[in-house]
Amino acid sequence: MTSSAVKMTLRFFVPLGESRPITDALHRIMVIARAQVGCIGCSLTTDAGRQVGVRYVEEWANEEYLRRELQSERFCNLAALMESATEPPEIEFTLPSGTRGIEYVHEVRTVSRL
Repeated sequence: MTSSAVKMTLRFFVPLGESRPITDALHRIMVIARAQVGCIGCSLTTDAGRQVGVRYVEEWANEEYLRRELQSERFCNLAALMESATEPPEIEFTLPSGTRGIEYVHEVRTVSRL
């Protein structure tokens, strides 16, 4: 794998009344991510209106670390939170080879089962 930093960005909307427990859960997920080897940083931003827009970003030292995390229980918890979205969530991976979407998660998780 390359040594270039990579990034995962999630964007989704949740109902205003559900935003607090979801952001609290995201903060717990961030604490775990930051403790992992290879994590450069995480950020969480919200934009409140009739719905709350959530933007969650993780940056990893390289693609190998990101792939490991996509196979983790922590990522499963993150994916479960996205199911609270009022619209289909957006997920974007910025990789040395270019930008990928949800298909990247399926690819990484399928390869790990083989």
